[in-house]
Amino acid sequence: MAFVKAYMETFNSESFVLIIEEPEAHLHPIAQRWLKKYIYQMCQSGIQVVISTHSPEFIDANNLEGLVKVYKNNGITQIQQLSAKKLCQFCLETGAPADKVSERTILDYYSACLSFEQLKGFFAQKIILVEGDTEALSLPYYFERLDYNLEANGIEIVKCQGKNNILKYYRLFRAYGYQCYCLLDADEGSKKDKKNDEFVAIFNIKNIDSDVKAFNCDREYGCFGVDFETYMRNTIEKYTSWETAVRSFLSTPSKSIVAKCIAHKYYCKPDFISKIISSISDK
Repeated sequence: MAFVKAYMETFNSESFVLIIEEPEAHLHPIAQRWLKKYIYQMCQSGIQVVISTHSPEFIDANNLEGLVKVYKNNGITQIQQLSAKKLCQFCLETGAPADKVSERTILDYYSACLSFEQLKGFFAQKIILVEGDTEALSLPYYFERLDYNLEANGIEIVKCQGKNNILKYYRLFRAYGYQCYCLLDADEGSKKDKKNDEFVAIFNIKNIDSDVKAFNCDREYGCFGVDFETYMRNTIEKYTSWETAVRSFLSTPSKSIVAKCIAHKYYCKPDFISKIISSISDK
């Protein structure tokens, strides 16, 4: 790569197309990030680079139009590549507000929003989109308790940093053909919540049961009657005492760390996990 870069800069040649297969091979994460920066420096010098990779470190959120998803469908290799126009059209078709989505700005919008946490979803077959750390940290333990292997089923849990961002990433991943399952809280006063109205419209939700023990679900969504913690406290008999016990030995107990510790330390099988498995297995 250094030779190609030096040759390009010396002779100002425009004939180079450098193809790199799995540049992440044998490199630890820091080295992968360093190599990515070097490769993009090569691109800036005029070299066209094509990469095949299994690492989210090499996906550039600033170049979504250059991202090509390669996958197999019934044994036949398929590709999916989106232009700004196609991505914008899909977002509008799935309920994105027309006054905030445009072909001119949509790529910049997603490049600003995407981080490593979301980019790893591009390597999954199915994606569970969750609001934040509480679900992202605790859910894997509960799936394991039910002998459901997320990795073996090609499932990635992606946190969206808040309920308001779930639909944003849902539209992006669905545009690329990924199967998505959105897990969210109904929250207090859900009937007045504009964001809930968007979910109701997109997923054709007939009614949201706001009971503390409720878990509303279908093929593409799961919604707690109130929120995750309220559901767990009211459906798992010892959950509240477990919260107290965990907080007693944590110096700064955030709710997400408490939820993770409980999921790891105490044995329980929340019923909503079975419903999620049933939903995503039907797709």
